[in-house]
Amino acid sequence: KQIRIWKAAESKWETEIILTGKNLQSNINAKFLKCFWNCDESRIVAISSHAIYVWETNKYELLLTISHELYTNQCSTLSVNPKNPKYVFVSCVSGVSAIWNIFTGKLVKILQENEFTKITESRWSPDGQSIVAADAAAGITIFNTNKRSFETLEQFFPKETDNV
Repeated sequence: KQIRIWKAAESKWETEIILTGKNLQSNINAKFLKCFWNCDESRIVAISSHAIYVWETNKYELLLTISHELYTNQCSTLSVNPKNPKYVFVSCVSGVSAIWNIFTGKLVKILQENEFTKITESRWSPDGQSIVAADAAAGITIFNTNKRSFETLEQFFPKETDNV
């Protein structure tokens, strides 16, 4: 129910900072599923099952709690853009996914709006222009800008047990 930031001090690791956030539905401390620093280390972003939380890293103050009826309902993955510190990708158990601006709290782009298969893992490409997502049905989805708004390219691979 908290995020601990550990720092090395004289060859020992010690907890220096503890971050918490309230669950918007029950007003108790949220249970965080994943957390990351953004690429310029100005923010720490985390997901709980129903919200995105954003802290600034100078004073470790909670800046934003972002919640959406569909696009933060049962969050399952979080990926931070490696080039642009404003953007994160969040997907949910239902398979819906979107890009969020963690500086403004605004929904930037809906990538998967229909309920699909649960996305189990996601990563931005090193150039920050694409996102690859693996799902529970052994599928791979690539969201790519192609210098335009994000579009979905789906590619599925056979299971390891299938005859090739």
